[in-house]
Amino acid sequence: MIGPGTGIAPFRSFWQHRHFLKQNTYPIEESTEASSTPSPPSASGNYQPHPTNMWGEARLYFGCRYDNIDNIFKTELLECVKNGSLSRVRTAFSRDENHPKQYVQDILQEEKEAKDILTAICEEGAHVFVCGDITMAEQVATTIQMILVDYAGMSTEEAGEYLVQMKASGFYHEDIFGVTLKTQQVTDKKRAAVKRFQKMIQAPQNRERLAKVSSWQQRTLSESSMS
Repeated sequence: MIGPGTGIAPFRSFWQHRHFLKQNTYPIEESTEASSTPSPPSASGNYQPHPTNMWGEARLYFGCRYDNIDNIFKTELLECVKNGSLSRVRTAFSRDENHPKQYVQDILQEEKEAKDILTAICEEGAHVFVCGDITMAEQVATTIQMILVDYAGMSTEEAGEYLVQMKASGFYHEDIFGVTLKTQQVTDKKRAAVKRFQKMIQAPQNRERLAKVSSWQQRTLSESSMS
C-alpha cells in the first residue's frame, strides 16, 4: 500500500479489517472436510482465531510533510504493527527538520525495500495499491519499473510491459486524483502562450515585419488563383 497525504484514507479500512478479523474468533469446523469460508460465530462450540497468518504481509508506505502535524495515524499504525495487522510501516517526511527530506518513492528505492518489493511482486504474487496524486503515482510506477530493471535484470521496455501486465491482471491497483489539475495546468499554459503571442504582434518592432508577411501572403494567393 503506497499512499502519501490523503492517499492513506482508503488504506485505513484495509488495516482495520485485518485487525478486526485478528481480534475475533470463529468456531472450529466439526466436519472433516476443509472449508475455505469460516462459519459465523455461534453461542456454543470451540473457537479459534481467524487464520491471519495465512495471509501475505501488509506493508504501508506513507508520506507527509511534518511528523507532529500530518502524521495523524501514527499511534494507530504503531499499534497495528505491534498486533500484526500491518507487517511494516515506512513514513517519508518532506518538510520536517527532524527527519531527512524524503518522498515515498525515495523509500521504495532503498536497497532493502527494493529487494523486498521485487520478491513480493515477482515471486509471492503481491498486490500493489497506489492512492494519491497523479504525479506521485507516475513517479511510484517509474520507481517500481526501475526496481525491476536494477534488481531483476529486465530492460526498461520489459519492466514497463511487466507493469502493464500487472495492471491488466489485477495485481497493480491505482486510485489517483489530480487529473483535473493537470488539465487546468495545460489550459493555463495555452492561455499564457496566446497572451505572449498577442503581446509580440502588438510590439511596434514586429508590426512592420508582420505587415510585410501579410502582404506577401496575399500576393502569393492572388498569383496562385490567377494561374
